[in-house]
Amino acid sequence: MKLTLSQSDLNAALATIRPSIGARPTHPILANVLLTTAPGKATLSGFDLSCGISVTIAAEATSTGRVALPYALLAPLVAKLPSDAALTLQVKGTKAVLTSISGSYNLSCAIADDYPDLLTPGAAATAVQLSAIELQAAIAATQHAASRDELKAILQGISLCATAEAIEAAATDGHRLSVYGPHRDPGLPRVVIPASVLRHVAGLAGDIITLTRDATVVGFSDDRITITTRTIDGTYPNYRQLIPADFKHNITIDRRGVIASLERVAVLADQHNSVVKLTVRDRQLTIRAEIQNVGSGAETLAVDSATDADAAFNVRYLLDGLKVLPTTEVMLCMNSATTPVVLSPVDGDTLQTYLIMPVEVRT
Repeated sequence: MKLTLSQSDLNAALATIRPSIGARPTHPILANVLLTTAPGKATLSGFDLSCGISVTIAAEATSTGRVALPYALLAPLVAKLPSDAALTLQVKGTKAVLTSISGSYNLSCAIADDYPDLLTPGAAATAVQLSAIELQAAIAATQHAASRDELKAILQGISLCATAEAIEAAATDGHRLSVYGPHRDPGLPRVVIPASVLRHVAGLAGDIITLTRDATVVGFSDDRITITTRTIDGTYPNYRQLIPADFKHNITIDRRGVIASLERVAVLADQHNSVVKLTVRDRQLTIRAEIQNVGSGAETLAVDSATDADAAFNVRYLLDGLKVLPTTEVMLCMNSATTPVVLSPVDGDTLQTYLIMPVEVRT
């Protein structure tokens, strides 16, 4: 098998599949990139048994075939080769020769037939075409709220309900909840996808992303790239019932101003437990951190509020929520210092909700 291809295309493809190449793979074959040729193209794939990424690029091949090449050698080598000329890859048995205008390199190949089959939705799979912009917005709005606790597998995923008309996504780690999109009918199909995989999906290009799924596997693809993963088995929390219907306090805040104040006060808060206290009095919001034997700090900003309120929060959780909301003004809605607080855009066209549980502070 011999093929000719662009250094820039090959380099970009190898960088794209990098997340699916395990640093310490459970099987040695998975340290390789699987290269498959077909008329006019070559496909590079990586697979870590839970997530697979494939990229198709233009190539001139003398024949169809497959070869498994060592990623740890091939990727950095290709990255350093001259980009102003084509590369040639020739494979004979278990040896491959990569040639550029600067020289040639011999690489040992693994047996391609030992490479496990990539994840593929089955014959009963359903497919839907999604707006890439909306899918990326849904992922960006929710991924930060997914749990990183391996003991909470279901919460490491993002619950996704996607149709051609609308997307709803939600993520929670038990302390905060981020929801994107309109309230969907319970009967619509939902799937829980690892947040770590959706971070890669957010990088897909093109205007349309095709989502294909069956009971256990889901795939996302654009014109060149396909990302597949196993869904997370289990029942995702009924997060809609966690969001209060009414609030006693509705406080309109300047998002950027509050973020700036929080980040300054957080310098102190992070020295202990990352807790900041928020107090609203006479249309003034005071953000305060007090650390025994270290110091204290407070900043005050004007807000639009007809009532007074008090609550304490993990400053990092609060900042995460404010940073993903896209509007200049945000509504902070609450009932008490111990019940869920909701942040939402002051914009009826922006369908995002961020719920955070206050921290109980002993006085």
